[in-house]
Amino acid sequence: MIWEYEYFAMSVTSSTKRPKPERVRLDQAGRIVLPARFRKSLRLAPGDAVTVTLDKDTLRISTAKSALDKAQHIMRQRNPARRSAVAALIAERRTEAARE
Repeated sequence: MIWEYEYFAMSVTSSTKRPKPERVRLDQAGRIVLPARFRKSLRLAPGDAVTVTLDKDTLRISTAKSALDKAQHIMRQRNPARRSAVAALIAERRTEAARE
């Protein structure tokens, strides 16, 4: 049996056209099936992890890759000189070892 609640999923294509909405329905367990064209566009396969975020009245589904890309972008902004954290840690440990 399908619940009466309906949600709209938006296309993730990079086209300049307005994204085409697609209607999906919740089943009794509260699950939705992502349309095949969305899964294909995002290169999602069965068992892949996604992140679900509720932003006011909008449900956002993000891939693990997009979350990683976002985290890397944030870290690049915090380290504009692109210094290696590993090299800094090794240098710090060597300095401490020389003191002992």
